[in-house]
Amino acid sequence: MVDAMKKLKVEEKAFVVLPASNEVVQKSARNIQNVKTGSVNTINVYDLLKYKKLVLTVDAIKKLEEVYA
Repeated sequence: MVDAMKKLKVEEKAFVVLPASNEVVQKSARNIQNVKTGSVNTINVYDLLKYKKLVLTVDAIKKLEEVYA
């Protein structure tokens, strides 16, 4: 997870949105300061505004389109 965040040049507070709950990713992100994870069905406006960076997977974007479009 740290390598992925470095490759994306995310050095600020970040919110990672996943298409579904993923225990491995969530545990990895929990060890990184200022990074929070959430799944498409648990995101809220507060989390979107609280973090400077929003990281989405392609699958999460597709799921967001299904749920909120």
